[in-house]
Amino acid sequence: MTMKLNYEIRGNILYISDYPLNLFFELKKCFTFDRLGFDRLTNERTKTPETVASGFDVNGKPVGISALDKGIPKSIVTLRGYEKRMLAFCTKHNVQPVKTSTPKTGMLDDPSVFVPSWDGVPADYEFRYMQKEILQAIADNAGGIVACAAGYGKTNVLGLLPCVFPKARILISSYKQQVYQTIGERVRQFILPGTKYFIQGKGTMTPAAVKQARVVVCGNRTIPKILAYGGDDFDIYASDEVHLAAAPETFNSLSQMVRPRMFGFTASPSRSDGAQFRLLGLFGERLVTVDNVKATEKGMIVPIKVIWCDVNLQRDPTKNCHHAYKKHMGIWFNTLRNKLIAGAAKSYDDDVQVLIIVETVKHALALKALLPNYIVVSADTKNLDKTRNAFAKGTLKRVIATGVWREGVSFNDLQVLINATGVKSDIANIQLTGRVSRLSEGKEMGIVYDFFDNWNPEFEAFSKSRKRLYEAQGFKQENINPRELLQHLDE
Repeated sequence: MTMKLNYEIRGNILYISDYPLNLFFELKKCFTFDRLGFDRLTNERTKTPETVASGFDVNGKPVGISALDKGIPKSIVTLRGYEKRMLAFCTKHNVQPVKTSTPKTGMLDDPSVFVPSWDGVPADYEFRYMQKEILQAIADNAGGIVACAAGYGKTNVLGLLPCVFPKARILISSYKQQVYQTIGERVRQFILPGTKYFIQGKGTMTPAAVKQARVVVCGNRTIPKILAYGGDDFDIYASDEVHLAAAPETFNSLSQMVRPRMFGFTASPSRSDGAQFRLLGLFGERLVTVDNVKATEKGMIVPIKVIWCDVNLQRDPTKNCHHAYKKHMGIWFNTLRNKLIAGAAKSYDDDVQVLIIVETVKHALALKALLPNYIVVSADTKNLDKTRNAFAKGTLKRVIATGVWREGVSFNDLQVLINATGVKSDIANIQLTGRVSRLSEGKEMGIVYDFFDNWNPEFEAFSKSRKRLYEAQGFKQENINPRELLQHLDE
């Protein structure tokens, strides 16, 4: 006799009402992320993983499961994005999945709102490679993640959503203020006349403003307030820089949005931790990928060349340091390394725009001592928007910036970036390179400088990790002799 598993999907929630109880612990693995022996269910509010599954009901309350003897549940409630993993479980264990339908409720889709209307796109807009296909994928799927190379134009895709889906109520959010406000500008640029919209920071947020708007653009942290104001009947939710949406606070907010189809946009590689597993539950699998190789090939971004310089130290400056101070001595206050960074910066004429990215203000100030004509930009910088606009227009040429400019900013004319961070993170490093990939008149290539820390096994491993990342992105890589950079210090 064939074993069966009955399930249904209501909005973003996956309900499993019946399944072979003897396979519970195998089935639970579909919805559980294991790390270092720690059994973690996707919902961080969970207190008893054996008897409580993640998920929320239509009112936003945590949904439990009916427990039998010994903590084995009769039903499981989790996120829709894990459906594919559940179906793989069924195939592996010869279980027949039976998908049941429920009477239509207000929580379920009105299919007509997902029918794309290409007539709503501005007549003068020219679709770039795969942009129309991405919008069609949103029409055809209940959720998913769109991965695009930095500089590809995903902001335009987000801005076009209200035009292509004129009947849908749409919520778009991002982590950084400058990012969601840029998306808001695109929405205003493309939106159909007469469409009501609300963009955070461009008006007073009130329950009436949220309820009356067909399109809402806001920050991730504002989503709970949007929901509290009655903005819980969206048809489409789009998250830009979705790799940042896995933070517990944002994840818990998004988990309560059971009705809309949910789509994530990112220019970053997949995460390899529990955060990626949470994103899978919320959004589902990848729908479309436009990587750096393809985007460069299609002429949507400029090719990138990485110039490596070895940091040839005679001794390890972190040898006798406490672990907490290794970055201080090995990266931020490493005299030779900082001189090489300054030499790379000074190798360009005054009319060439150069951006140095560091991890901390301390490191920025150490470099500024060698580069007095550079200004330091951080989250605490006064008139940050004014400074960013000056750099974007090219009137400001020399900047040392912390992570505040690592992502979410567009500097089309920027050609030279110096990665002084020394970090391992694939997400951080790929976001950095995206600052020089954008198209601009007369710009043929983006240049990235990086520094190979071969004086310490740990930092050398970080350098090798960045090198592999650049190779995977199809970047050209070459080496420069340290002496060539150091000679510019005397100029």
